Amino acid sequence: MRRVFRPISRLHDQLALRRAFIFNVSWATLDTLFQGITTLVVAVVVARVLGPDALGFWTYAFAVYSLALIFATLGTEQIVVLDIVKSEQRARSVIATALAVRLGASIISAAAVFALSFAQPSGKADLASLLAVLALAIPAMSFDVTRLWFRAQSRFEIPAIANIATMLLGSAAKILLLLALGSLVYAGVAHVVQIVALQVTLLILLVTSYDKVAIADFDANYAKSLLRACLPLLASDLAILIYARANIFLLDSLRSPAEVGIFSAVSRISEAIYILPVVIGAVASPTMYRLYNDNRPLFLRRFDQILSGMTVTVLSLCGLIALFADDIISMLFGATFAQSVPVLVIHVWTAFFVAQGLVSNIWLLAEKATTIVLMRTLVGAVINICGGLLLIPHFGAAGAATATLVAMAFSSMIALLWAGPIGHEIFWCQLRSLVLMPLWRGMSK
Repeated sequence: MRRVFRPISRLHDQLALRRAFIFNVSWATLDTLFQGITTLVVAVVVARVLGPDALGFWTYAFAVYSLALIFATLGTEQIVVLDIVKSEQRARSVIATALAVRLGASIISAAAVFALSFAQPSGKADLASLLAVLALAIPAMSFDVTRLWFRAQSRFEIPAIANIATMLLGSAAKILLLLALGSLVYAGVAHVVQIVALQVTLLILLVTSYDKVAIADFDANYAKSLLRACLPLLASDLAILIYARANIFLLDSLRSPAEVGIFSAVSRISEAIYILPVVIGAVASPTMYRLYNDNRPLFLRRFDQILSGMTVTVLSLCGLIALFADDIISMLFGATFAQSVPVLVIHVWTAFFVAQGLVSNIWLLAEKATTIVLMRTLVGAVINICGGLLLIPHFGAAGAATATLVAMAFSSMIALLWAGPIGHEIFWCQLRSLVLMPLWRGMSK
C-alpha cells in the first residue's frame, strides 16, 4: 500500500509547492508593479504642477537617497535570507545582528545626506530642504530586516500588502500636498511618514507572528562574518548603480540632452521586462537555498528548469517588443521620439542577460561566492563605460544601447568562464537553457 500511495503523496507535495510559488510570485509582482506605477504618477504630478526644474530636484534628491540606501543596507539582503533559511533556530540572532549593523550604517548615511543638503547653493533651497527631509527616512529603512524574515519564510503576501497599503496612502498624500501647497518639501515629509508607517507595521507583524527580537540577541561574531560576506555585494550594488547611470552621463557630456531623452525612453520600456526575473529570483531564492542545503540533485534540476523557463519567456517578450518597437514608441512617446525605435530594438535584448544574471546569482549566493558576483559586475561596469566612450560620440543613443548590451552579455554569462568550476557549471547551464533541454526534460517527468 505504501508503494501505491507514495507517488500520490509526492505529486501532492509538488502541486502544493507550485501553488505556493505562483502565489508568492503574484504578490511580489503586484508589489513591484504598484511601486513602479505610484512612483511614475507622483513624478508626473511634480512635472505638471511645479515644472521641469522641480522634477529635476525631485529626481536628483531621490537618486542621492537611493545611493545612501545602498550604503545603509550594506548589501545584506540575500545573505540574511540565506542565513535564516539555513538555521531558523538562529533567526532571532540573525535579525537582531543585521538590524544593529544596518542601523549603524544608516545613521552614517543619513548624516552624509544631511551634510550634502547644507552644501547646496542658495538657488537650490528646495533641493537642500528635500535632501534634509529624506535623510530622516534612511535610519527607518534599517528595520526593513523584518521584510527579509517574511521573505525567508516564503510569506511574500504580508510585506506586499503592507507595502502596497502604505504606498497608496503615501502617494495620495504626496499628490494632495503637491496640488494644495505646491511644495516638494511637504511631499518629502509624506514619503518619510510612509516609510516609518511601513516599518512599524512590519515590525508589529513580525512580533505577533514570530517572537520578540531583543538587543541581547546581537551576535558580534556573526556581525563580523556578515560584514565580510556582504562587502563584495555592497561593492557590486555600487558598481551596478554606477554603470546603470554611466551612459546617461556620457550621453549628456558627449552628445546632447536630446540623446539622453531618447535613451531614457527606451530604458523605461526595456526595464519593464526586468520585473519578471527580479520577482522570480526573489520568490525562488528561499526555496532554492533550502534545496541547495538538503537536496543538491533536486536543486540542480530546479535551477535548470527556472533558467530555461526564464529564457523562453524573456526572449519571447524581447522579440515581441523588437517586432512592434515602432508602434510602441509612437503610442507611448509620440512621433518626436521616432529616433528611439532602432535604439529600442537593440536595448530590449538586455533583458535576456539581466534574467541570466539574476537567476545565476541564486546559485552563486547559495555558495556564498560573493567575490564572483562582484567580479562580474565590475567587468560589466568597465566594458559599459569603455564601450560608451568609444561608441557614443559616433552613434549616440544607439551606441549607448550597444555598449550596455555587450556589457551585460559579458557580466551575466561570458565572465563566468573565468570564475572557476562553479562559474563553468553555471555557464553550461545557461547554454543548455538556450535550447530548452532542462525545460522539456522537466515537462516529460
